Amino acid sequence: MSVSDIIISYVVPCVGMVLTLAMFTSPVSTMREVHKIQALGDMNPLPFVMMSFNCIAWITYGTYTPFPVNMYCLIPNLVGLCCGIYCTLVAFPLSTLEKRNQMANIIITIAAGLSLSFFLVGYYLPHDTAQTIVGSIAVFILMCYFSAPLSEIRTVIITHDARSIFLPSTICAGISSSLWGVFGIVVGDFFIGVPNCAGMILSLVQILLKVIFRNTKRRSSCSVGEQLEIINKL
Repeated sequence: MSVSDIIISYVVPCVGMVLTLAMFTSPVSTMREVHKIQALGDMNPLPFVMMSFNCIAWITYGTYTPFPVNMYCLIPNLVGLCCGIYCTLVAFPLSTLEKRNQMANIIITIAAGLSLSFFLVGYYLPHDTAQTIVGSIAVFILMCYFSAPLSEIRTVIITHDARSIFLPSTICAGISSSLWGVFGIVVGDFFIGVPNCAGMILSLVQILLKVIFRNTKRRSSCSVGEQLEIINKL
């Protein structure tokens, strides 16, 4: 095996796993602050819901893939599932009624759809066909996860306020998607390669919005960090 093969087959996905773990765990410290002050601020909670289902879909897809690709799918997504559930549970009661209704509808719809789909696919279809269908479902959910922060893009543009975009996880997502995109295309797994290339583009769009509106006038409401600082002074 050549050096380039080792880099593509092992180094790139291992670095991608580290960045994926960083992406999944980056909101946890902020959500701990949110839980402490019981205020969500301007944070958009919808990506946390999609994070959880995205991880479930890729864990399932990983069970259909050979070693070591299955480990690349399973390890970061198991951690991401735990982080997504934690962030969702913290954010749900602190969200607006509109957001709670959106989160509830998404959870019920996707949970029912995934459960039924994975059962029927795993029970009735041959392995290769099942892998293709599960991979397609995982790609669809991954695209929803990548685009979830853009659900408020209209509000961001109108208000010139991009604080609802969480920059650390967005940067990690962009770099991680770049690596996974290269890896997926090189090894011929387009279920991994194609959506991650699209995810890289979506991450760049979010980063661009954050840069464009970084110096705009702040809203009257305090950010999570500001609220925590006020509480610490009491």
